[in-house]
Amino acid sequence: MASELRPDEAAGALTEIARRREQAVALAIIPTWFWWAIAVLMVGFSAVVDTETHRPLVIGIATAVFVLGILLATGQLVLGMVRRAQPRNDLLRPTGVLAILGFVAAILAVSLPTSFALKAAGIRYPATAGILLGAVVAMALARRVRVGSRSGWARVALAVLLVFEGVRIVTHSRAIDVMSAQRYAGAAPQRVTALPDPFNPLAWRGVIEGPGFAEIVPLDLAENFNARGGRLYRAAAPTPAMDAALRTPPFQVFIRWSQLPFWRVTPVEGGLRLDLIDLRFGAPDRPGFASVSAIVDRSGKVLRAGFGL
Repeated sequence: MASELRPDEAAGALTEIARRREQAVALAIIPTWFWWAIAVLMVGFSAVVDTETHRPLVIGIATAVFVLGILLATGQLVLGMVRRAQPRNDLLRPTGVLAILGFVAAILAVSLPTSFALKAAGIRYPATAGILLGAVVAMALARRVRVGSRSGWARVALAVLLVFEGVRIVTHSRAIDVMSAQRYAGAAPQRVTALPDPFNPLAWRGVIEGPGFAEIVPLDLAENFNARGGRLYRAAAPTPAMDAALRTPPFQVFIRWSQLPFWRVTPVEGGLRLDLIDLRFGAPDRPGFASVSAIVDRSGKVLRAGFGL
């Protein structure tokens, strides 16, 4: 007489059946052409980026084709998945589509920043390395993330964020080195600050401080740096009016917070207008929100001081 099936054995058998069912559905729904399309796009992107060094336009076109090609292939795949799953809606849940989109997003989020960061750092075959890393990370995440698992998607988001920030750390150091190697207004920089673009880890806004000036210059590590492409601002000479303004509460609060303060002095009727600007968030001709102002008369008395004057 056959022995009764224990509950743990039954649970294990059901789990194995579900796992093999998911594998069969995945193989049936995701066609071979999708993997070939992804492979061709990866190889083409790597070949262009690794061989082109002096034509940024060509690299930009290759990047656009790579991204659009992956998005179009993924869109076609998802539409096909939906059509094939219509007779059995339980075979394709919304989280199944999200899993495919997450896989593609992982490839783009890892391969593109890594490729351009390595290229900016002068590493040989940067796109090949970036593409390989993106593929490895995406496949590892696809194997570990279970469809519908919130904790799995949290790991994906965290991994993508860590990769993005890691690339940003590398490119920040490179941006500082590139800008520090130049001369501005005929002088070597005294301090160089690189401020990141919110989306592109290769794009930076440089603030160069030198003797009697500050210069704001754009930098894209995917292109050749033009040290003369910035905007130069002459620093105002120290005056007693600045000391008077700094004794007011608004200026005291601002100077404790500001990391890149820059004075702008404008003559007005009866005295001077003083603006203290944080160059992290604005420029002397476009102060933005990060500035404080004061009106000081000829005797050195502060008539008004505050934000938004």
